[in-house]
Amino acid sequence: MTTIMVVDDEKHIRELIRLYLEDEGMEVVEMSNGAEAWLYYVASGRFNRT
Repeated sequence: MTTIMVVDDEKHIRELIRLYLEDEGMEVVEMSNGAEAWLYYVASGRFNRT
């Protein structure tokens, strides 16, 4: 399954994008800012680093 990270400081925008992507069969991880996203990215090892 494809995993997409959605980063936006507005919760309603993240939720809208998440709902669309989940309807398309993707797993979604939501983060509210770049620092939070970077920490998750580094710690999780789940995302392609290409």
